[in-house]
Amino acid sequence: MNREINAQMRSIIVERSLAVPLEKEDCEDLSRSVACFTVLNVRFVESFVSERRDHLICRFEAPDIESVRQALRGAGLEFDRIWGARIVRRRNDVRQPLDQPGA
Repeated sequence: MNREINAQMRSIIVERSLAVPLEKEDCEDLSRSVACFTVLNVRFVESFVSERRDHLICRFEAPDIESVRQALRGAGLEFDRIWGARIVRRRNDVRQPLDQPGA
């Protein structure tokens, strides 16, 4: 991804409550389930699953919230909430900033 496109990407958070807890295999397959998102320029970054596996938070990078919403609906994936986010880290965090290429 070149620097111009990367600068236009936003962090988008998706929240979902699950009636049936995710199985361990389902958690491992989360990143593979969004392969079709490339059409809408949506990139899966990471997921956080509650210890009881009944709540899920996923972070995506995309040009806008609507792109993620369309990608989720197109893949038949439900969600409770979706919102744009800004990543804030401690000052002494040595990881590369998220808005830099290769992050």
